[in-house]
Amino acid sequence: MNKKTKLRYENLEHQPQKNNEEFVKKLSDIPEETTDPPVSCISRPFLNEAKLNIKIAFPVMITNIFQYSLTIETTSFAGRLTATELEGVGLALSLVGALGWCICTGMVSACDTMFAQSFGSTDKKRTGLFLQRGLLLTNLIPIFLWSLHINLEPLLILCGQDRQISRVAGEFMTCFTPGITFMMNYLLLARYMQDQGCLWPPVIAGICGNVFNICFQLLFVTYLQFGFKSAALCHAFSFGIMTLVEALYIWKSKFYLNTWPGFQLEAFYDWFPMLKLGLAGMGHTTFEVLVWEASVFMGGLLGTVQVATQSIMIQILYISFMLYYGCGIASNIRVGQCLGANRPNQAKQAYRAGIFNTAISTIILATSIILLRYQIPLVFTNKKEVLEMTIDTMPYIFVILYCDPFSGVCSGTLRGCARQLSGCMIIFVSFYMISLPVSIVASFVYDLGVKGIWIGPTCGCIVAVSSIFLLLECQDWKNQAYLAQRRIFSKLADIENDETEKLIYSLEIDNIAENGPDSHIRTPSHPIMCSTEIFDTSAPRTNLEKSIIWKRVAIFGCAILFLLCGIFIHLFVPLELYRGTNFTLNQF
Repeated sequence: MNKKTKLRYENLEHQPQKNNEEFVKKLSDIPEETTDPPVSCISRPFLNEAKLNIKIAFPVMITNIFQYSLTIETTSFAGRLTATELEGVGLALSLVGALGWCICTGMVSACDTMFAQSFGSTDKKRTGLFLQRGLLLTNLIPIFLWSLHINLEPLLILCGQDRQISRVAGEFMTCFTPGITFMMNYLLLARYMQDQGCLWPPVIAGICGNVFNICFQLLFVTYLQFGFKSAALCHAFSFGIMTLVEALYIWKSKFYLNTWPGFQLEAFYDWFPMLKLGLAGMGHTTFEVLVWEASVFMGGLLGTVQVATQSIMIQILYISFMLYYGCGIASNIRVGQCLGANRPNQAKQAYRAGIFNTAISTIILATSIILLRYQIPLVFTNKKEVLEMTIDTMPYIFVILYCDPFSGVCSGTLRGCARQLSGCMIIFVSFYMISLPVSIVASFVYDLGVKGIWIGPTCGCIVAVSSIFLLLECQDWKNQAYLAQRRIFSKLADIENDETEKLIYSLEIDNIAENGPDSHIRTPSHPIMCSTEIFDTSAPRTNLEKSIIWKRVAIFGCAILFLLCGIFIHLFVPLELYRGTNFTLNQF
């Protein structure tokens, strides 16, 4: 019988059984839960889940502490520089957090979802595929960020910053540029290991990075006195050392064998779903961090003592958040693994176990901070005015100390469910439509000063935590498990044109006459019962693959072109245009 094939496109509304066959087969192989696990806090399954949550959260917490320590170390060595350089380095490190760490963490949140769900599934090789796809995407984003970082000096000047401080901050960010790529890959490899239960190698990588940073900061900044540029390079390559340690461990220990499918061309497919999760996660993280930076800015408008007080309060919250963030990552891992294994009830139990652990640790830590509120400010300053205002203002952050940890664990659960967009929207509404307006009115209209600034974040935090908690309690966990299976096992050739079309194959039979003029291909009514023959379509598939690869190459080409434009501006646009003019955005 002579046969020929042709390509045909159909809209997603028509769900062709052939494309679903592999998903249906995979889904049928996954055992479903038959009973609901007990949710009582004294039941053995619940306690076992709570212990597992702690077992995951503790190493992750230590890893976060080592990550945050790099900033403290760099700031400490910069303190030996001039006052202008110290202020410039401090501003640059704030920008590293807002325009570096937040973006990297948000983009990697897509891998938080995919790694956990795929590792919990029956096909763990998909985890390696998502790692390849994540490496391509996460190394694309820094190329765009480099163009911004090397041109921050004129942007800071236009925003009204002091020109000398802007110069130091801009040059620091230019030297730190390689650190963005190292940071992104470090976080990606850390999530790859943590989502598989390999928790201590990222801790060891953090130790190595901190030792490297301290030793070389001591050598180049203190003894050789190479200045703040050497501090930026040491800070950047500390992340490079951490990435190298993780990569060497994965390679030498053969850790990747269970999940590595070999280099797959499929890694170039389906970028949009991961990019969508990453951008939503980036918005979630960036919106939340920028609102705290905005509160420091508002404190600066009130005076020197007020901005110092505000900075101390922010540092207290950041340190406490680093401790709680481990519970959020643990919830993300466990919920994602359970959904990937098609165990929705156990996923819900893992989420509630995270809430239970967070509640206990919050009571202990927040109460300790309250009891030590007269001693803690002494760690940051010895100025009497700042101490008095800090002690007087600390009661206004007590509600945040009790609420914010639950935001971390609930946000981690949202990442495990691939609902970063919902979290992003809730954070935006809570902090930018409620928190900031309330802070501005309370602080400047009613003249409450620093105390008024904290009324807004308190209201926003309560709204955000309540909204995310209700969202998780009311969601259909079985549907989330089903969506996780679709997310893991769907193998579309490629999705283009805003995800509105999918590629399917149809068969034309030339000798229809020998079967009769009324013959036709019978289509089963139930997709699960259908059978499918595979015909040779290598030629059109090859053309499709070439088309996809060229599209991805074009995307990277656009990123390189964007970077070249940034380099051109940095090298050939004279900064005297900004330094020598009195024009700033403050004139408006």
